[in-house]
Amino acid sequence: AIFNTILSTIGFGINNASWYERLECASEGSGPKCNVALGPPVVVRPPGPAGPPPAGSGPPPPAEGLSHEEARKMLRDANIGVVSTGDCEENRAGCTYLGGLSEAAINRIIQVDIGCSGCVTITGGTEPGHDSHGADHPGTLDIDYNDDAIPSLRGNGLLIDADFGRGATCERRIGGVARKVNCNSSPPPDHIHVEF
Repeated sequence: AIFNTILSTIGFGINNASWYERLECASEGSGPKCNVALGPPVVVRPPGPAGPPPAGSGPPPPAEGLSHEEARKMLRDANIGVVSTGDCEENRAGCTYLGGLSEAAINRIIQVDIGCSGCVTITGGTEPGHDSHGADHPGTLDIDYNDDAIPSLRGNGLLIDADFGRGATCERRIGGVARKVNCNSSPPPDHIHVEF
């Protein structure tokens, strides 16, 4: 924890991994334990001027990523369903919104779906209400839990039980709050948080 804090402070992009995992990834390349892509160092910038944003400016658009309609069309063409608790596809809590997701993430989830013969249903995207989703996380989405999804995720190079790092983290809603659980727990998880 101390090394992670120091390395994060001086600009190394640890990205939810431990320092020793980053060193292992750098020295050995991709492997079953290498679940974090090495990226550029994190640049810490001082905060901008205080005060409210200019009137009418609204939230900034995502720097990259597909529109909701583009992502939805790719999934529809691959016969992948999208559901939400509110039965809506808008950028608000309770809906499933896909705007801002990267094309690479959509293509990867399509490959997972092909690997399990159509077991993927998207249940969460970039809508508000996720601590680790949104336009800042263009490769993160939730899928409905399915026993066949786990081997297909693994077969597509994703670490299982990734603890909210790059890979798959199983969750179950307990008391209305999504909690991390082991992917082979009983009762089973209700969805899988996937980070590409």
